[in-house]
Amino acid sequence: MTTIREQLKALELLQEIDSRVDGLKKQKTALIAQLKPLQDKLTQSTALVMAKATEVEDARKTVRQAQAAMELCQDRLTRSNGKLEGVSKGNEFQAVTKEIDQLKKQISTVQDQIKNAQSVVDVKSLEMAQFQEKQTQTQGELDQIKNQLASESGKIDDNLQALEGERAPHINQVGDSRLVLQYDRIRGMRAGIGIAPTVSGRCKACNMLLPPQQYIQIQKGQEIHNCPSCGRLLFHPVQ
Repeated sequence: MTTIREQLKALELLQEIDSRVDGLKKQKTALIAQLKPLQDKLTQSTALVMAKATEVEDARKTVRQAQAAMELCQDRLTRSNGKLEGVSKGNEFQAVTKEIDQLKKQISTVQDQIKNAQSVVDVKSLEMAQFQEKQTQTQGELDQIKNQLASESGKIDDNLQALEGERAPHINQVGDSRLVLQYDRIRGMRAGIGIAPTVSGRCKACNMLLPPQQYIQIQKGQEIHNCPSCGRLLFHPVQ
């Protein structure tokens, strides 16, 4: 039959393993956290590329509309020139001549619009290409770090699995599932520390002074005791 002192020793060893497990889990969390800045940067780059692509398409639409207007003006100018050949003088001649002058001015204006709109397309396209280059670069950096972290994370997982195997014998040594559950519950509430040693009449975890009679009982190692302050299980280290 397992004695109280043996149970406490098993819990002490279990605590050492669990502290290592907690440390490894924190390392894994820290590894994952390293990805967030790059993921945020990639999200921002993608949003900029999409926004710029919309601006490029809007500018191209303006070019297409101006080109359509140009075609219409040129068609009207062709027809007006045809009419002008059929008249030689009078009011009709003046009207057609005036119409041709107006159409030429419109064509000149539309040509300027096309030129300006195409310039906007070129500028926006260049800006989009620059954003796409940054996006590609960020994606490459993210993929590289992911691969590195995957390797490190895999090693951590292997260590965690090994430590899980080391826990089993100590849990069996405790031999009391309720005591193990109590230990786990306290660990969950007390920063991962479920059992603590007593030193010079104090709980090593919270440094609170224990009642003298309780400290004597803890030293005897014949009963399970909890710290009256922090609630952790207590044991007295054997010299």
